Amino acid sequence: MRIFVPRSTQLLLAAVAVVLSTTVSVCRADHDPQMKELMHWFQGRRGTVFNPNQEIRRVDPDDPASMLGVFATADIAKGEVLVSIPWDTLIHSGETVTDPDPLTCGTVRNLANEMRKGDDSKFAPYTKYLMSQKVGQLPSGWSKGGKLLFKEVLGEELPPADPVSWLEDDWRQDCRGSTDPLDEQAALLVVSRSEDDLMLPVYDMYAHRNGKYNN
Repeated sequence: MRIFVPRSTQLLLAAVAVVLSTTVSVCRADHDPQMKELMHWFQGRRGTVFNPNQEIRRVDPDDPASMLGVFATADIAKGEVLVSIPWDTLIHSGETVTDPDPLTCGTVRNLANEMRKGDDSKFAPYTKYLMSQKVGQLPSGWSKGGKLLFKEVLGEELPPADPVSWLEDDWRQDCRGSTDPLDEQAALLVVSRSEDDLMLPVYDMYAHRNGKYNN
């Protein structure tokens, strides 16, 4: 799956390509209740497209603790557009990033600023969804004891390298970031959900991976 992001992103079944669309899609899917505010906001923005033959729901619709994801509700042809995301719905670093790290300092700061604005943020439905995610999804957000135990289990042979260093090294040292819980939450959200330096609403709900893998 190749990604090109100058002003708008479009996810295809076979690839990701760029479109500049003026279409406003209509929300017809039966999305999970947690997603309805976000999808209403997203699909109300000029230029967004969300294929009507898909919906965002939980893996087990009867279990509110199961994971959310995008599911097809009917056949979707190869090459058919799944989602198109206009540039003004993205949270990004605001800079030209040629070789982005998984944790881009500017994106973290901009995301944290939008999270602090609450309902006053123009991204409020998206940031509220992000803030509703469980903390501690990455080992870097675990307790000191949890990190030590995790490193002991991995030993020196098993990947990943530096499994708990996103906050201590990348955020606090490289980005000179604060230890404010909201800033650190934003940092780990960027690590886990961003595409390069971009936070893309709805796109980050798709389970995907480049190459010949099964997800």
